[in-house]
Amino acid sequence: MAIYEFLLGNTPLRTNYCSLEYLDPTLHDGYRAQIAHLMQDIETFWKDSTLSDEAGMIEPGCITHTLSD
Repeated sequence: MAIYEFLLGNTPLRTNYCSLEYLDPTLHDGYRAQIAHLMQDIETFWKDSTLSDEAGMIEPGCITHTLSD
């Protein structure tokens, strides 16, 4: 889950933001639970509980607050 920001100049830059951090607080917990459940369902489907490193994520589906590439 990410929000992208594209900056155009001499060198294109894309910054990804963890979208859960920008949700209305009344929606945050519901979406957080849905994403966590989706990640668990994918791991169950593929019979591989190591597909997602939930402990290393700041929010479900977000490994960092921002990431630039």
